[in-house]
Amino acid sequence: MPLISIESIDDPRLAPYRDLRGAQTAEQMGLFVAEGRWLVWRLLHSRHRLHSVLAESQQVERVSDLLDDGIPLYVASRELIDRLVGFNFHRGIMACGYRPQAVRWQDLASRHQSVKLVVCSQISDRENLGGVVRNTAAFGCHGMVVGPACGDIFSRRVARVSMGTVFDMSVDFVDDLPENLRSMKHDFGIDVFATVLDESAESLQTVGASDRFALVFGNEGRGLELALVAACHRRVTLPMSGGVDSLNVATSVGVFLYHFSNVGCAAASRGEGRERM
Repeated sequence: MPLISIESIDDPRLAPYRDLRGAQTAEQMGLFVAEGRWLVWRLLHSRHRLHSVLAESQQVERVSDLLDDGIPLYVASRELIDRLVGFNFHRGIMACGYRPQAVRWQDLASRHQSVKLVVCSQISDRENLGGVVRNTAAFGCHGMVVGPACGDIFSRRVARVSMGTVFDMSVDFVDDLPENLRSMKHDFGIDVFATVLDESAESLQTVGASDRFALVFGNEGRGLELALVAACHRRVTLPMSGGVDSLNVATSVGVFLYHFSNVGCAAASRGEGRERM
């Protein structure tokens, strides 16, 4: 593990860390950035390939033993790091990882007899997206399918809000969500649920167990596009008290997944909804 002292913010090796709020250098280089001890620790223990680590001197001992040979550990003063990233950085350490290849949902569906997927369409707010990732991980889903116009799932903010769970999440990126949703049902036997604000849809508490399902969530303000709803074979809604017509999308993901986890456990205890052989 090379330990490299940095004396200039113009050092070209620091390009992925430069002007983090303005530039998109890391993304353009096929990298992502993790900030702070916890996220760096999660990244180091994930499947992702590491590019480099940048730290203040007092943080070196925390990570030096965890780095493989050949991974550069850049050491710089707080003042230099502040100037480099473009804001006051108090976390003391950050790291860059290589953006992973997509994990095809078809491979997940083929590999697992029971499968749980969360599908995101046009969820642009990165804090919301980070919450979606964290809830998806918390309820043991096999992966996420991300459509066009979603926020960058490997952005710094998503990583922070997800508490680093994004580093262990299998993510597929698709351009044609309707076609993929139809394929889930017809080719892989997955129950595909459109989550909607519609009193004519199935009420969540009436939906029974499914050992292969995908929950589809839409934009924070507009919900799901009609073409996506049509591509799903079931519509489900969450009844709410008067005066409130919707929840934050990350909260909704947690509520829906809690229900599906509970009905699945209850069905399993009764001998229903067992995994296909």
